[in-house]
Amino acid sequence: MMKKEAIILAGGIGSRLKEVTGEKPKCLALVNEKPFINYLIKFLENFEYEKIIISVGYQTETIQSHINSLNSKVEIVYSKEDSPLGTGGALKKALSLCSNEQVLVLNGDSFFEIDLNEFSFYHDYCGADFTLALKDVPESGRYGTIEISPEGNVLRFKEKNSSNESGLINAGIYLVRKNFYLEQCPKQETFSLEKDIVEALYSRFNFRGWMGRGYFIDIGIPEDYKKANDDFKRFANK
Repeated sequence: MMKKEAIILAGGIGSRLKEVTGEKPKCLALVNEKPFINYLIKFLENFEYEKIIISVGYQTETIQSHINSLNSKVEIVYSKEDSPLGTGGALKKALSLCSNEQVLVLNGDSFFEIDLNEFSFYHDYCGADFTLALKDVPESGRYGTIEISPEGNVLRFKEKNSSNESGLINAGIYLVRKNFYLEQCPKQETFSLEKDIVEALYSRFNFRGWMGRGYFIDIGIPEDYKKANDDFKRFANK
């Protein structure tokens, strides 16, 4: 039986967080006194993922040194960007280290407390090419929103705006069919997962949205980073 595999996209610099975290890579920003990536690794361990590929770029050695010090029971390997590849290019490179056709992908700067087994079951049941975990948030403007059909088919995307309306957002967890993704990648090495894959292909292939109801945080801006530090003091999986 093949190992359950996941990729964490952790190549981000975190320029918007520098005022509170200094020069640390975003995935190592301390949240309740622990590097953020610790929570993602623990989350995957709780669902018995056996292999994690960390996609790294900025301060690779610092990230590797920290993760290696965790002595995790999970097999951890690294996919290194020699130059920035964008989220799409980084995922393409990391997928070359995967053996499975179905691969879980997590953004390294957000956390969504969902049942990964239910998420995986839905993806398989629908025969999806690509499935996004979605979160209904009260103020969706800074994220942009996604509309889905009652069956979960992705129907359309709405750009970021100043709206304070509620809506479904991309919560930064995906299930990907490896060969589908590699076949559909743009020819250039550097591209965006969100713009050049998801938004470019959803209307032509089986792209699904699955709505989770658990806790969600994106630490990409100082306000939410500070909120995470407070929230994670009582977070169940810490």
